Amino acid sequence: MRDLAEIFLIRGFRVTHEAVREWKAQFASLLTQRLRATRRGKAGRKWHCDETYVKVDGWCCYLYRAIDADGTLVDSMLGETRDMEAAKHFFARAGTAVGHAPQ
Repeated sequence: MRDLAEIFLIRGFRVTHEAVREWKAQFASLLTQRLRATRRGKAGRKWHCDETYVKVDGWCCYLYRAIDADGTLVDSMLGETRDMEAAKHFFARAGTAVGHAPQ
């Protein structure tokens, strides 16, 4: 966030990193909805999925990700657990995001 504040400063705008953080909190969900809407129907029917353990803001979680055969991001999700319920939730959400389930 500080990098973005510096980029604005280089371009002549005085913006604090705190303002950037507030923008992120306010607009992140809107951007997510818009990106999902533009991806709908564009991903292929064959997906490659993986999950990894990451630390986000000091919070340990699992990152689930699906990419189609052409390299297009289908969906991603951060979750607290790595179990069958979390995987089913991810695939259901990813299928809804692109308009169809994987093969």
